[in-house]
Amino acid sequence: MTMTVIRRKNDGTVCSQATISKTIILNCIKAPDCTGSVVENTGFNDGAVSGGLASGGASTGWKALWGDPHVQEGIAGSSDAWSIELSGKLDTSDVLSTQEAFCLEKDTGTIRMRIARVQGEGCCWEEVSQVNFGCKLSVQFFRGEDYVYSYPNWNPIRCLSPMSLDITSLDTEWVDINVPYDISGWDVSDDTCGNGTQAVYVRPVIYITNALNMDQGGDATRTRVMVDYFCLDGTLTALQEPTKPSSLQVYPNPTTGQVTVSWDQPLPSDARLVFSDVVGRELYTVKPDGHKGSVTVELGHMPPGVYFLNVRSRERTFDAVKLVKQ
Repeated sequence: MTMTVIRRKNDGTVCSQATISKTIILNCIKAPDCTGSVVENTGFNDGAVSGGLASGGASTGWKALWGDPHVQEGIAGSSDAWSIELSGKLDTSDVLSTQEAFCLEKDTGTIRMRIARVQGEGCCWEEVSQVNFGCKLSVQFFRGEDYVYSYPNWNPIRCLSPMSLDITSLDTEWVDINVPYDISGWDVSDDTCGNGTQAVYVRPVIYITNALNMDQGGDATRTRVMVDYFCLDGTLTALQEPTKPSSLQVYPNPTTGQVTVSWDQPLPSDARLVFSDVVGRELYTVKPDGHKGSVTVELGHMPPGVYFLNVRSRERTFDAVKLVKQ
């Protein structure tokens, strides 16, 4: 920017003149290129409620698979005012996942993210000893609905890791990440969907790790990262005869033990009623007769608390119903 200042005499003639030049850096927010994303709510703003996804926060289509990813509002530089904070280290991490799997063609695509380190948290590089603590941002694809809830020992048969990015040098400025993936060679002959062996049920998960465990500094040495958006460009494959109950009900709710679960459309033949805790761990499974319309379930063995019930089949996982056990 250049500005010229002129000082004039009373008669209008120029007394003096000075030119001042200054360089101004504008940090423009780049709009995410997510128009072709197979993941919904890429910016986390739909249905957003501040807080941990496992402790009262919300973002439509997203869940905490492990730990407690935090939905944050008003983070400086966020493209839509909403972001999700992930923290993690070697033996514990906040693992962010989509609520439902989707049928993805076995082809190439691109993972697009916008992230920034949280200032002053989770050292990745020790200046004195010149040690790299191995901070990584990872994205994994899980097949279908059958998670193994044992972070960080994921089941290698059920998951694929298309991205593991060293973020040691990442600072507090927002950075756009574009990483290509290729799942064309993924052997999923026993877990296909849509057009058979050319498509697979996929549910992405996102998490942060470093080389320190909880005995080395506790939470103070977790690496913390803000995620502004997550896009997954690929090709969705339509399901053959998708099935979804229009209404899944549980009563009484709250309950002290026995509940009745009802639905008003036939369930898939391989459907399971799955009761999970607030961080998504399966606690109890019931195999119903999908044509009867209801089943009575005894939950007296489960301790008091908040649980979620959903219907899982090879086709998909249906929306969860919140249940309170007194």
